[in-house]
Amino acid sequence: MSQANTQISKKRKPLVISLAIVGVLAIALISASGVYTDVLWFDQLGYLSVFTTQITAQVTVFLFAAFIAAA
Repeated sequence: MSQANTQISKKRKPLVISLAIVGVLAIALISASGVYTDVLWFDQLGYLSVFTTQITAQVTVFLFAAFIAAA
């Protein structure tokens, strides 16, 4: 009986990995579409520099905090 269970789990492992990859890609695509929409909106209003400054500041603060936390 344990042999049958290991055979089933060996067959399902690639499926689980594939579904996880598809899920991660779907989440990344949804997030990227939100950012792209914001870029288009700020650009349409003529305030793309405001958006890029905001994103740059957020990334800088995140990296600084991550560096401090890792030290």
